[in-house]
Amino acid sequence: MADYSFIILTYNEEMHLPRLLLSIKDLGAPIFIIDSGSTDKTIEIAKEYGATVISNKFINHPVQWQFALDNLTISTPWIIGLDADQIVSEELFQKLNTFKDENFPRHINGIYFNRKNYFRGKWINHGGYFPKYLLKMF
Repeated sequence: MADYSFIILTYNEEMHLPRLLLSIKDLGAPIFIIDSGSTDKTIEIAKEYGATVISNKFINHPVQWQFALDNLTISTPWIIGLDADQIVSEELFQKLNTFKDENFPRHINGIYFNRKNYFRGKWINHGGYFPKYLLKMF
């Protein structure tokens, strides 16, 4: 099992969620979905990929994240927080596939991922959109 779990916040993400789940399914990490009351096939899709799904009414992102951290039973030392419209790139997949908590310095408790933004299938690498580092693993 991986040394990390995924937490994904969702609301009516049937269009995006399969792409994300497909990009992480072979990592063998627990997947947790905090859903905000989806009325589409989001929950059904999440369960097809073996995700644990719990629901919580959305107020704002900080409240939703606190709910996740307070109510999920996570046994891994690391958590990766993703949005349903993101994917794990092949490069990041390879890094996560070999990630071991025991090999990581104890004084580091957060990892930033460099996000690539795409619009209509094209990477936006100018205009301040890249590099864009976001704290995604803690």
